[in-house]
Amino acid sequence: TAFIDRDEDPLNNIPAANQIGDSCGGINPEGHWRSLPSTGYWEYTQEIVIFDLVAPAIALTTDTLFCTQTAENCRGFVDLPFTITEACSPEGTSIRAWIDLTDDGTLDHEIPQEDILGIFPTYRITGEFPIGAHSFTIQVTDGCDNPATMVAPFELVDCQVNSPSCRLPFSVELLPQDPVIDADGDGDLDLAALSILATASLTANIDDCSGPVRFSIHKTVDINSGRVIPDPNEEAVVLTCDDVDETVEVQVYAWDSANNPIQVQPDGSTGGPNYTFCTTSISVINSELICNPSPLVSLSGEVMTAELEPVQGVMMEINEDMPMYGPTDLQGNFLLENLAADEQYEVRPEMDYDFGNGVSTIDLVLISRHILGEQELSDPYKIIAADINRSNTVTTLDVVLLRRIILGIRNSVDGNTSWRFVDADYDFPNPTNPWTEIFPESIKVDHPESNRENLNFIAVKIGDVNGNAIPNQLHGLDARQGEKVFSLEVANQRVKVGDPISLPISSKELQQI
Repeated sequence: TAFIDRDEDPLNNIPAANQIGDSCGGINPEGHWRSLPSTGYWEYTQEIVIFDLVAPAIALTTDTLFCTQTAENCRGFVDLPFTITEACSPEGTSIRAWIDLTDDGTLDHEIPQEDILGIFPTYRITGEFPIGAHSFTIQVTDGCDNPATMVAPFELVDCQVNSPSCRLPFSVELLPQDPVIDADGDGDLDLAALSILATASLTANIDDCSGPVRFSIHKTVDINSGRVIPDPNEEAVVLTCDDVDETVEVQVYAWDSANNPIQVQPDGSTGGPNYTFCTTSISVINSELICNPSPLVSLSGEVMTAELEPVQGVMMEINEDMPMYGPTDLQGNFLLENLAADEQYEVRPEMDYDFGNGVSTIDLVLISRHILGEQELSDPYKIIAADINRSNTVTTLDVVLLRRIILGIRNSVDGNTSWRFVDADYDFPNPTNPWTEIFPESIKVDHPESNRENLNFIAVKIGDVNGNAIPNQLHGLDARQGEKVFSLEVANQRVKVGDPISLPISSKELQQI
């Protein structure tokens, strides 16, 4: 026996006769609980309608940072992959995309369908876009009309700068440093230097999408050794005497103004401007020999009278083609500085003014007695002083000429100077005849390797036989010192020839005066 019913409740008479719906054919063969003869099996058919209410999912499968490889039109190629996950069937799925340039929230235009490539579930959007930050809006609709939308930001980064064009190898001459300083920062003073700008090593400027372009220049050897890391602020390289007679290879870098987040910088950090470089060579010429000058020396000495009185105001000639030095100071000292060591010099004192200085009738008497043999002059310097006309003899003509000087008729003598000078180291073979041989009126110095001192001269005032000429401004002044001693203290210093010297002087006895 079989039983039929809708809800397994035998008592509610549901469904009553003729109450079944159209889905069952519109008739009700008494569908309530009742028994029937068994036919062996029963077949029941039901239609189930399934509704897809789940929207597809969109996911990006790569980084959203893209690099330009050329600077043409300041645009670059973008290839953005994405995948679609669909709960039911991919059939009937449609894809659309729009571009929001500069990512400002405004959709500028729809991406052409031919630029959306791929088959389910993997797709990609391709196209050329300007450098900058943008975004795609991707919309996917499945076969049941369930839509899904995703905003995919991306950035097109400037990853390229055009290579600079370097000059062909060229030559430069260094310029002397005045004052001498450490021009290249290596701790050594540089006699000569020259600063070469990076732009001076290029043949043309560079245009770039992330301009302006800056340039720096560096020695290749410094980069290779690690002493220098290229930097856009190094706009010049300094060449010094260390580079003379060398060919210096340099690298000229071009740096754009991009902030490329994936650009590895020369110092190893990531992020910053794009850069590239070209190479050229610079020959450094030392045409003026300023980098290896001859060592400098000085010549010094004093000019004194035979009575050891210092002679002031004497000029010193060292060579005819060089300016004169001097005059000598109150102590008769002279100093000839900054002379090249590899030269020959002839130091010659000269002073020719105030011929009447020290000349009197006493000198006339002494010269006359010498001529007559009554009282001969035995000092060679006095005999030279008596030779008024420089004839290498003492005659009555000298007396005549000296009398004219004393009377003011003449103030000079042709062929002679007011003062003559003799090398102080010279010994007269015959003191009574100083002209036995030509006595030296100059001192020759041949290629001095170091400073030469004690180049001393004996000064002879022409006409002054008795030695009362005034050789300096202090001559004849009365002494002013008393019995007490005032001590001055000076600190020891190590000094070098040619350096200016500051000499502090102090005393512990200042309160006593």
